[in-house]
Amino acid sequence: MLHSLLLWTLTATAAPAPDAHDPLAPLVAELMPLVEAAAGARFTETPEVVLADQTQLAEVLYEEQRHLLTRLTDLTDDEAAEAARASADNLAAVFAGKYGFLDKRLYLSIDVITERLEAQGAPASLAGPMVTVVLAHELAHALQDQHAELEQVVSHAGTADGVMAANCLVEGHAVWVHEQVAASLGLHQASDMMAHALGYHADARTPRDPDAFYTAYVYGLGRDFVDWHTRDGGTERIWGLFAEPPAHTAVIAHPRAWAEGRRPAPRGLARAMRRAARRLGHPDWTQSTQPLGDYDVREQLLMGGAGPQLADRVDSAWHAQSIGGPGLGVQVQTLRFDAPAMAQAYVLNMGRHAAFKTAAMHDDDHVIASAGVFDGIASDVSARESIALSMGVVPQELGTVWLAEGRDVVQIITVNRSPSDRHIARAARPVMRALRKDRRRQRHSPWAEPLRVASVER
Repeated sequence: MLHSLLLWTLTATAAPAPDAHDPLAPLVAELMPLVEAAAGARFTETPEVVLADQTQLAEVLYEEQRHLLTRLTDLTDDEAAEAARASADNLAAVFAGKYGFLDKRLYLSIDVITERLEAQGAPASLAGPMVTVVLAHELAHALQDQHAELEQVVSHAGTADGVMAANCLVEGHAVWVHEQVAASLGLHQASDMMAHALGYHADARTPRDPDAFYTAYVYGLGRDFVDWHTRDGGTERIWGLFAEPPAHTAVIAHPRAWAEGRRPAPRGLARAMRRAARRLGHPDWTQSTQPLGDYDVREQLLMGGAGPQLADRVDSAWHAQSIGGPGLGVQVQTLRFDAPAMAQAYVLNMGRHAAFKTAAMHDDDHVIASAGVFDGIASDVSARESIALSMGVVPQELGTVWLAEGRDVVQIITVNRSPSDRHIARAARPVMRALRKDRRRQRHSPWAEPLRVASVER
């Protein structure tokens, strides 16, 4: 019933259609100048709009995910296809619209919109306004692609954190544009419903639900990032950001940090972390370095049962050093907080959550889990967790050690690798020593910079 009413609303309220076979053409023609006015750029051509079902949306999402995974990761073609399929099938049930950057078409799913309205008990009169807001969002993506080529924007960074930061810019800008368009048309209720449906409304910017974290971060903090820069530098600033996208998610959560750059790692830390990973891994394993971003830290805190606000107290998160083989791996991470108490709070939170989690697994015959402290090396606070799963053909084992000293935290994660406490201590000691030396240099240097801890813009 609502599906039919929505199509009736589109055709009955719009101006005479230039193409009788495309009921959305007049709405698109009406929205394009509003999107241009909000974004401060002109369309070079009118994007084709396709009314799609979930199957079509899933195929568009699959092709794009597979394309990006093949370009940005070391996955084989088969692995990329499998990961892309799983992701596409999940997202197709959520996305009401999708701009395809490969085929340059704009896809709109009436089914998803009607199901979302019915699920929320929304009045049928919101059908048309919701289509308008979704179209404005996707038209913003089309405009981005025409001026900045979205594939290049998303894939330029070459790191997972860089891709996430660029994604925040792309989606945050589309949200900001569709909100301006909705406000100009008086569609405040539909805009608010869009915010709740995708989880980026103001009350969800720091979610407790891990399933809501991604959209709250990408759409919500991304929107705030774009809003901050638009107020500071106008739409010209935003198009400048599309030309040189942010490389780290820290500048998404803290827009003022955009001009400050990323603080370099302490002298000798990268070498110590590489050696630590090699000592705990195997000489034949592949070694890699990835930035440890604000998104990663907040996700770890959320998964560890701590409020993501503690991530605002992180002064620096330099990188994660990984080494691994098929189904095996070791990762060494370092974090620096603005005060020793915050570093200790982080480890204590992780330790408490580990204890809670392992206790909940106590009665499962397929799981052997333990949690406690790590006393193989001196530290201010420590915690550890070990989980072994015997389900399936191949047993799985995951271990984590957290060490806090001063303002710094060292995390060592092992996958299907069980080094002794002595080996973990031997690997961690040089990493902690490099951090300790840097803290001393900062404390004794008259030119040491004050800590830059920015609050999240709201």
